[in-house]
Amino acid sequence: MFRVDKDEIIQELSLSPNGSAGWLTNKDEVCPFCGKGGKKWGIHFNELGTNAVFFCFKCGTKTTLKKFLEKIRRMDLAKINYENSIKVSKLIPLVKDEEDEEVNFDLEECELPKKLEYIKNDEYLNNRGFNKRYYEQFKPAITNFFLERKLQDKFIFQFTMKGKTVAWLARSKKSKEWHEQNLKEFKEGKSKLVLRYENSKDGFANVVGGYDLITDSTDTIIIVEGMFDYISVDDKLHLYESEEIKCVFTFGNNIGNNQISLLRQKKSVRNIILMYDPDKPEMIKTAALTLQKYFNVTIVELKDKKKDPGDATQEELLEALDNVIEPINFYTKFLV
Repeated sequence: MFRVDKDEIIQELSLSPNGSAGWLTNKDEVCPFCGKGGKKWGIHFNELGTNAVFFCFKCGTKTTLKKFLEKIRRMDLAKINYENSIKVSKLIPLVKDEEDEEVNFDLEECELPKKLEYIKNDEYLNNRGFNKRYYEQFKPAITNFFLERKLQDKFIFQFTMKGKTVAWLARSKKSKEWHEQNLKEFKEGKSKLVLRYENSKDGFANVVGGYDLITDSTDTIIIVEGMFDYISVDDKLHLYESEEIKCVFTFGNNIGNNQISLLRQKKSVRNIILMYDPDKPEMIKTAALTLQKYFNVTIVELKDKKKDPGDATQEELLEALDNVIEPINFYTKFLV
């Protein structure tokens, strides 16, 4: 059986922390798969320190520690039939109060709008990051059915959890500025109000976007607000190729108890990286405080405070992830 000595690996490869989510790197060494350096790759050990995974945030390569050691020709650090006796104990939950038991609820299939016409290629969606992967995941559609008038001229996206379509969101094809003008004219009695968004009747309180892609190997989750943020972060960081790190979205910055309960059901997840939009720091603070009861939480701040995660470049996202903030340091920035 393949095992390693964590301390020996760290010492021999001169590894040091890369952010605060448990990743280790050597900033002076390049990724052996793509040749990029500057803390763009990392090694993450399991709870016992007996094995690890390798991931490069630049080229998206994810592989086992064994294959990484083979690549750098350091199989001398591998221990076959490792004989040190290590008792495997259950992970101790961060909170163990009786009143904090997980909330269990059934996810119900939602009723979809009628006469949907599915879209496979759309210029606007393509410009917002859609490719084959996301067309298949969110199944964008339109409807011109006469009984669905309020959904006409809108994109309709579907969200699946545990194999069920549990919610849908309709987003106007018109610009934000158009809707602001429409609202102004509505208040003046000059026009009917056209909502920018419509959604399934039960909303999103029980929905976590991207949830079904979390695996038993996932130990770190990046949480963003919306679907387009998710697509941007997932694609630019190549998280769709990673088992260990996944991205999800919560349909806004107010994460609910049921959404947290769903995340807690993923027993392998230990670390949460909050990457909410920067315009409402108090909401970020509240979310971090709530999540911190169950997970190791860090917060991402982009250098450009005017940008949302969905607008950031790959380099800006990587730089922000290299400099995640502990919640206590984030809170103190806003103390008066």
